[in-house]
Amino acid sequence: MNKFHWYCYRLLAMKPSEMLGHFQKKSGHWQDRLRLPQWSTIDPHSEKGASFPALKDRSKYPEELLEDLKWETWDIFQGNWKAFGWMELRVSDPPDWHKDYYANVSLPTDSWGSQLNHRHLPDEADIKLIWELSRWYELVRLAQGAWLLKDVRLAELLLRWLQSWHRVNPPFRGWNWTSALESGIRLIQLAWMDALMAEITWKDMDQRKAFQASWKAIKVDLLGAHVYFTWKYRSFGSSANNHLLGEISGLIIALVRWPALTHWTVSLSQLKSIWESEVMAQFAEDGGNREQALNYQLFSFEFCWQVRLALKTADIPVRADVEDRLRAAAMFFRNMQVPEDPWDYGDSDSAIVTPLLHDWSRPVREWWDWLQVPEKSPVLRFWLGAPPEQPKKK
Repeated sequence: MNKFHWYCYRLLAMKPSEMLGHFQKKSGHWQDRLRLPQWSTIDPHSEKGASFPALKDRSKYPEELLEDLKWETWDIFQGNWKAFGWMELRVSDPPDWHKDYYANVSLPTDSWGSQLNHRHLPDEADIKLIWELSRWYELVRLAQGAWLLKDVRLAELLLRWLQSWHRVNPPFRGWNWTSALESGIRLIQLAWMDALMAEITWKDMDQRKAFQASWKAIKVDLLGAHVYFTWKYRSFGSSANNHLLGEISGLIIALVRWPALTHWTVSLSQLKSIWESEVMAQFAEDGGNREQALNYQLFSFEFCWQVRLALKTADIPVRADVEDRLRAAAMFFRNMQVPEDPWDYGDSDSAIVTPLLHDWSRPVREWWDWLQVPEKSPVLRFWLGAPPEQPKKK
């Protein structure tokens, strides 16, 4: 089927509301290419938000986590990264944020993301390898290491790499501005990094002040653009599914921590209402994910559980039926999955949201343990606390 016929069939399958959504999206791209907002006009720190992520007492860390961070932060510093928890990559300093390191293909560009076709990259490059670097998993690990190991050099490396990311990924330009899900995930990582950076130990006060000033500046550069983009270009129609859930999750977590960012989106109460509707839409009554894939089940649940914790931190109640549905989703995963030999029916995409695990290569095992016997997954429990309770019987 040629491209013209594909678009014709795709158009015939759309509802009028989805057609309107695509028209509005194209119009938005055109407007943004003419003029972007001035992100610096809104200071994200002008309003005090809730302290999510809420860090535990640093002295109560699991031994596994301490050892993980010692080795992993050194590997990251040396350029030994892992994509998808298992694919070994040799990454430069600073990383080439437009490179598929597996295919060894770099695709630098300053074109508008809306003008790039991320589904068909040249020279056998894969957009998922480019996006993987910019999900900032390794940067979150550096932040965790700076906090737990009390090593400010890791914080400075994190800051330098975030600054390099911003230089080569200015708002809405390049491959990393082609998906609102990706920008939503980065908002979640920024919240974790910011919480960790606020609690690291400094011995030199002048060094601390200089770092804090630069850290605040990079947040101003990144946050407004990410919130605006994630909301304006959120998924809709038949493309929503776990994408929209992830995008709204990123927005909620950002607004809980930085309420002033509401300027670039809608109110937190509106976002919460959308999120609650999506939870009910994406998880069936038995807790199974509508996309019928256990990996998406876990991916979607992780988004939702982080949002639930964020709202709880902000003293914002979640609807009782949504609470029950999340408990059912957790139990569905626990009951259906086989931890030693995962049964990954459906799409085999094994993405995680935030690197909160002991062993990235075995996410299913750790999440299953956390749901079954939390003590068997001490690292995940350290970051996220206790798992959901059993669903209430009707």
